[in-house]
Amino acid sequence: MKAFTKLLLLFILAGLVSLGIVHDSGYVLIAYGDMSFETSLWMFFAIIVLAVIIYNIVKRLTITSLRSVGFLLPVTTSSRLKRAKRYSMKGLDLLINGEWEQAGKLLGKAADQGEAPLINYLTAAKAANEVGDSNTVIEYLRKADDQVPNGKIGIGITQAQIQLANGQWEQALATLEEIRRHKPRHQYVLKLLKQVYVKLHEWEQLNALLPDLRKRHVVDDEEYQTLQQQASICQLNKVIAKSLNSDENVSKRIELIEEAWAAVPRKQRKLPAVLAAYARGLIKAGALGYAEKELRKALDKNYDPELVELYGQAQGEDLKAQLAFMEELRDENAKSPEVALALGRLYLRDNQLDKAEQVLRDSLKLHKTESVYIELSKVFAKKGRVEESTQYLTEGLALVDQSRQLVALS
Repeated sequence: MKAFTKLLLLFILAGLVSLGIVHDSGYVLIAYGDMSFETSLWMFFAIIVLAVIIYNIVKRLTITSLRSVGFLLPVTTSSRLKRAKRYSMKGLDLLINGEWEQAGKLLGKAADQGEAPLINYLTAAKAANEVGDSNTVIEYLRKADDQVPNGKIGIGITQAQIQLANGQWEQALATLEEIRRHKPRHQYVLKLLKQVYVKLHEWEQLNALLPDLRKRHVVDDEEYQTLQQQASICQLNKVIAKSLNSDENVSKRIELIEEAWAAVPRKQRKLPAVLAAYARGLIKAGALGYAEKELRKALDKNYDPELVELYGQAQGEDLKAQLAFMEELRDENAKSPEVALALGRLYLRDNQLDKAEQVLRDSLKLHKTESVYIELSKVFAKKGRVEESTQYLTEGLALVDQSRQLVALS
């Protein structure tokens, strides 16, 4: 309908022009200096119309030609940016599909041509890392730093992520600590630092970081307590190992352990796992009586299997009192293999060999551990039953080997 209307109007206009030409052709004279141009009015109009048509045709042909050339060679800013966007979109598509090498090249080209340089350079660096091209990774990170001076935080985080992915824990730590100097409250940086400190066993640094982790909601209360407990135990174990490997006398070793214990937060000292690490250190350092007192106080308040087992290794001033306390504890926890083991050790120390054998056998029925086998081996050795002693010792050592193999596999 619209086409018909346009055609009808064109015919009417042509008719009117024809009538005008027949009625009066008109006259146009253009003079400039010695030159002049004259024609009829209608011919002048026709020349103008033809000139406009020719101008539009030349304009369209020029634009089309430039676009065609620009597809192969970006001769204009517009065509260059469009090409860069195509590189970026194609590169991201390849990245999603795991085509790392080609994706990295296209994203790098997109960034070189000004298309989202920070994002594309950093993504290209990650793609290059996936194919193990460390030199290209460094190049892309350098280019990102050169072209986007205010993108240092993002560049640093990407660098740390790549280092972590490659197991470069010390380098990642240095990178993250540098970022934190500029952005101390950055949540993701704090999260990565937490992972690195745990991996590198930097428990002192982790302890110092924990308040910020909770304040910035990087960890919840449960994880906070778990990390704090782990840090306290590992710090204690570190000091204990150092003191035992030193040439210091027993009193000096105990003093070092006491100093480490005093540095543990008060709430943490009440936790059974933390107290167990402390008591184990005291026992290894030879402070058996002091360990017995600490364990006794803790077990008077709350029963804990690990503390019970350690209590059997401690040695107080009054062995009879220890036995009475443990027998009372056994009446309350008849099915505890740890209580039976601890009681067996105390009976063995008191030379009550039959009772020791009985409770250790009871412990073995409840739970087979290398400690029970080895204690039974000691009982039979004292009884002069060498063959049985050797048998239990062999079985105990076999369990030790199995445990070590499981730890190695994990």
